[in-house]
Amino acid sequence: MTEHIHSARDGHVLHITLTRPEKKNALISAMYEALILLLREADADNAIRAVTIEGAGGNFSAGNDIGDFLSGARDMLNAPAFRFIKAIA
Repeated sequence: MTEHIHSARDGHVLHITLTRPEKKNALISAMYEALILLLREADADNAIRAVTIEGAGGNFSAGNDIGDFLSGARDMLNAPAFRFIKAIA
């Protein structure tokens, strides 16, 4: 797990917080990987009925960290951002 993703469970709800406020919570590959893992765990846990995702520091997310995104995998179907979209769906 990355230090830029925190999670906490409150009853039947899993709360996920993006904690990279100095970059307006722009997502890097490690953050996507952590989000995918948390979403898969929540999906497998019948007690979790809802997942929230929020950003720390007054911003939700600026989207992809462009530097990280451009240096990432060229196989877009296996890129962390694309796999996150599939996981959240």
